[in-house]
Amino acid sequence: KCSKCNKRLARRACSQAACISCCSDVACEVHTEAREAAQWKEDVLKGTTDVQQQAKAKRAMAVIPGSFRESGFLFLNQTITIWNRQEFMSNKKWREDAVRRADKRQARRSMSRTVKPIRNSIQRFRRKMNELYQKSLKQESTLDKAIEEAKKSVTSIGNGNQEEESQNETAK
Repeated sequence: KCSKCNKRLARRACSQAACISCCSDVACEVHTEAREAAQWKEDVLKGTTDVQQQAKAKRAMAVIPGSFRESGFLFLNQTITIWNRQEFMSNKKWREDAVRRADKRQARRSMSRTVKPIRNSIQRFRRKMNELYQKSLKQESTLDKAIEEAKKSVTSIGNGNQEEESQNETAK
């Protein structure tokens, strides 16, 4: 029996002749294995062992369902290279073909820019009213310009008459 608590059996080779819970000798060889086993059990329950840490890291790399079209990908970094840009650009034939197709597509887009007709009568009315308003603004601006030019010509004519009168007065 344990010399300290008298409840449990003591190990024969223990320097204090005590059970594992009462043994305070850190260097006790008999209880070292039991302490390590108890510590390992605690680590397993906490989830801090090396294997559990690796498994946790692997689970963190799991792919969210639907993020890839391929359903076979379970974890990130499980993909393969299907298309390499450097390899594509190094092949002259592929590169020129891609440039040709891009130019053709862009030309087709720029040529076929048609506006879809407005079918809704309210939208058509608003568009027509907006066009008429813009047209009236242009007419007003041209009228304003014409009025300003007329004023300038009137003042220049008036200035011309005053200059003639001043010349007549000096001649007299």
